[in-house]
Amino acid sequence: MPFHGRFIINNAESSSLAIYGVGSFMAFSGNSIYRNRGGCFAIPDNGPLPPGKYWIVDRPGGGFLSRVYTLAKDIPTWMTDTPTDHSEWFALYRDDGKIDDFTWVNGVTRELLSEPIGPLGISQGCITLQHHSDFTMIRNASPAPTKFP
Repeated sequence: MPFHGRFIINNAESSSLAIYGVGSFMAFSGNSIYRNRGGCFAIPDNGPLPPGKYWIVDRPGGGFLSRVYTLAKDIPTWMTDTPTDHSEWFALYRDDGKIDDFTWVNGVTRELLSEPIGPLGISQGCITLQHHSDFTMIRNASPAPTKFP
């Protein structure tokens, strides 16, 4: 059974990410003055997640060079209180007529992920959970991947 949930950009420091049957978790989207700010969806790298319907899927790993690049970004975080492991993250596919993990908003491309908070405490157009333990709970409750022919 797939997840169904709701995340509302509410102009507050944090918003509730409600995943029905799993729980409600504090999360945010966007950085600095754009954090959870409606109307700022087209701000590159700093605006919140654009509104819409999304599919939550396992994040594609990419090819060899992509994996090396991702690992190089993860390793420096391993000695922090909030280590990053991109292989755990989800991708968000917006229901915009294309099957991909990015979308266009007013001519600006936006990449879409769901992730636990990292050492920088930022969200670059993602839904970022405040606590890694919340992300782990969602990850553990996620249905097994389904392969389509």
